[in-house]
Amino acid sequence: MVYEAVQRATGLHVAVKVVSEQTTLQAPEKTAAARKNIAREMEIMMMVRHPCCIHIYSCVAHLQTHCFVLELAPHDLFDYLPVQWNPGTY
Repeated sequence: MVYEAVQRATGLHVAVKVVSEQTTLQAPEKTAAARKNIAREMEIMMMVRHPCCIHIYSCVAHLQTHCFVLELAPHDLFDYLPVQWNPGTY
């Protein structure tokens, strides 16, 4: 689930993505490896600075839920792609 939020101090609009481990993990033996992979991916993505990548401001894990504070995209991707993307050009 993704929510729009506003940082009170700056007024910055951000997206907050909430991911439950119960929806992402199938087998209990994969839990530790999956948590490690999620943490590693978020650490790397927080370092990425590129105009074509959504910036990750912060990550918080609580019990079996992960919250990611992301740059808010200027439009919905599913509305934008059919208009801007022409599969025959790539």
